[in-house]
Amino acid sequence: MFETLCDLIPEFESLFPSSLLNEAIKVKNGLGEVSRDIFMEIGNLVFLTLDAGLDSWVNGGIHPMLCEATGYIVMVFWSKHNLEKFLREYPLVVGDGEGTSSVFYSQVELVMKQFERNLEAKS
Repeated sequence: MFETLCDLIPEFESLFPSSLLNEAIKVKNGLGEVSRDIFMEIGNLVFLTLDAGLDSWVNGGIHPMLCEATGYIVMVFWSKHNLEKFLREYPLVVGDGEGTSSVFYSQVELVMKQFERNLEAKS
């Protein structure tokens, strides 16, 4: 929806009054902010899911919750382009000037490190 609104807003300028255009921009901004917030919370979701019962899995198989958590991480990478856009357009904090590090990759790296620590602790 966010991407569609981004594409349509320039066309709205010539078709609709400014009040409707402003509402469309507010909706687009709200979708961008919510998408950013969901991405920033994905780590918590992954680890709440993992802790839900990993200890009780027996027989050395792959725990269904581990598969689900891995699925979340894969989904994040499929959505990388849009997530980078959300994080660039709707930053949580102003950059500190330390290079050009991607917020997307920083967040994914944090999630992966925590993911690895949890797996090592449970093995």
